[in-house]
Amino acid sequence: MNYDICDPSIRCGADKIGASVFLIERGNSRCRVLAFNEQDAERLAQEHFTSERPSSEEPSLFDGF
Repeated sequence: MNYDICDPSIRCGADKIGASVFLIERGNSRCRVLAFNEQDAERLAQEHFTSERPSSEEPSLFDGF
C-alpha cells in the first residue's frame, strides 16, 4: 500500500484493516493519505500542506537587508 501520509491512529499493520488510501489534491499538489474516512484524510492533508513551506519561501540570510 503506497501513501504519503498516515493517520496517526493507524499504528501497526493490523490497524490498517478498514483503512483506505485517499488521493487529496490542493492546487498543484497532491498526496495519498491512509485514513479510515475521507474527512480524516482531508484534515490530515490540510495539516500537511499548511505545515510545508516551499523552498522559495525559506528564510534567507539576507531577509531584512
